[in-house]
Amino acid sequence: MKTAIYVRQSLEKKDSLSLEGQEDLCKKQLLECETFEVYSDSGFSGKNINRPAMTKLVEDIEAGLISKVICYKLDRISRSILDFNNLFVLFQKYKVEFISCTESLDTSNPMGRAMINIIATFAQLERETISMRIKDNYYKRGTTGAFLGGTVPYGYKKGTEIINGKKTSILEPNEEQLEVIKRLFEEYSNSIRTLGDIVKNLNKEGIKTAQGRTWSTSTVGRLLRSSLYVKADVDIYNYYKSKGAIITNDIGDFEGVNGLFIYGDNNSSKRKNEDVKGQTASLSYHEGIIDSKTFLKVQHRLDNNKQINNNGGYGKLSWLTGIVKCGKCSYSMSAVKNYLGKRYMVCKGRANHNGCEGHSKAILAEELELLIQNKIINKIEELSKVKLSLETKQTTNINKLKMELSKIDEDINNLMSKVLTANDILMEYINIEIKKLDDQKKLIFNKIQEETIKQDSIDSVENIIKKGLNFENLDFELKKDICKTLINKILIVDEDITIEWKV
Repeated sequence: MKTAIYVRQSLEKKDSLSLEGQEDLCKKQLLECETFEVYSDSGFSGKNINRPAMTKLVEDIEAGLISKVICYKLDRISRSILDFNNLFVLFQKYKVEFISCTESLDTSNPMGRAMINIIATFAQLERETISMRIKDNYYKRGTTGAFLGGTVPYGYKKGTEIINGKKTSILEPNEEQLEVIKRLFEEYSNSIRTLGDIVKNLNKEGIKTAQGRTWSTSTVGRLLRSSLYVKADVDIYNYYKSKGAIITNDIGDFEGVNGLFIYGDNNSSKRKNEDVKGQTASLSYHEGIIDSKTFLKVQHRLDNNKQINNNGGYGKLSWLTGIVKCGKCSYSMSAVKNYLGKRYMVCKGRANHNGCEGHSKAILAEELELLIQNKIINKIEELSKVKLSLETKQTTNINKLKMELSKIDEDINNLMSKVLTANDILMEYINIEIKKLDDQKKLIFNKIQEETIKQDSIDSVENIIKKGLNFENLDFELKKDICKTLINKILIVDEDITIEWKV
């Protein structure tokens, strides 16, 4: 093995030490009879380590040919602490000593190793600084509405446009795929179809995903959650604001034209468009294709779409499974078959946990279904008479809440106009009042969401009326869907049965 002497000079300067001068100083560190080789880079900057002689030195170290590296000064190796630290990690890996003549740095002694640790600390700081610059640049590009990279979303293709004198990545429409997106939103918002129903139809028709695969409920759910497709207006601004998103555009920019990018850190286990708290939302260059009312209707339905747990296939034995609850222990009740083929509703609290005393008599699924079926038919007949008044009432409630929101926005703007002339005491008061008003906004918006959910249920009534008046002749899945749309839960305590209706 041999010692490597490394020398570098970017330009010939009168006040800089020549390559020969560096080499002579390094040779003074050699032991008697020590073999060495000089690695010389002339005319190369120290801003990185992409230099011929340095590359050759690294190769020889990895080949096990070098036992020690000597240089005149640390900055001859690299002016980047990060690059030097990476090289020193290589030195440690191959047990290579390092000596710097000017800094009296020798890793064969404790002081030299301590200095290297300090260098490593600064290298870590440099790494974090670079990472932060990259992240800041990423966020800055996001606020301009540019496409931030990654997989191109379904319905679009990657394009470029010159914006503010710079070539910028944007999303351009894929018309064929966008027609599928429109269909998904239309079907899910205006019918009692489940995600599973939609998936079956897409796959049956041979429509493929962007990757050429068959569809799944999770794939369709992700697309329906995506804010890329919405024509972002004030209602969309308020919706994502209430969910804790950091919105980079002013509310006045939400004119119901452009889509919305959501990006940034998300420590939640949920997907980014489902849990947007702490993430950044920016209007995009591309135009949205789904109106805000339809988009929000879909979001509310997804939020309230509680999946039924078909444990052991029990969910296939009764269209009431997932809605029937034991009034004594609050556990679900599922249909099971006995050895004679009769179906009974069984409390899971008693069957699985032994935590319920059970009911005074066995509950036949067939009898319960017949009872609930008659109740549903009566409810549908009732809804057919009152639908118009329900719609009017819900619209009025939502409009009143929106007027309250506008009044709060006006109060906040009035307070903000006083900021420039406010002293410290007044500023403290303004901040407290704005916080109160912002909290009120969130409460009102949550109420709007609740009223909108009720409105969505009413909007579904028309489809239910058309199909439900012939309820007894519907197939299993349609009965289950109508039941889920109309009923929140059915409580059973012995022979007492209580239905909690959604509408």
